[in-house]
Amino acid sequence: MAGHFKSTQIIRAFPDLPQFERFMKPCRFEGKIQNLEVRGSIPSEIDGTFYRVMPDPQLPPLIENDPVRQSSA
Repeated sequence: MAGHFKSTQIIRAFPDLPQFERFMKPCRFEGKIQNLEVRGSIPSEIDGTFYRVMPDPQLPPLIENDPVRQSSA
């Protein structure tokens, strides 16, 4: 039956490529921060919610070095 798997273990690791390292490393984290101490002042133009502005892939790519999904060659 579709959607019923015995294991959810990821078989492959993310490849050792720049798009999956350092600050681009998939983080699988979602959180909420409240009551932060602010030094200085926050500009009045900043109002709302910040969302991570980069891909956070759930699974490793099927093709290790996929030129279509890279920002530069």
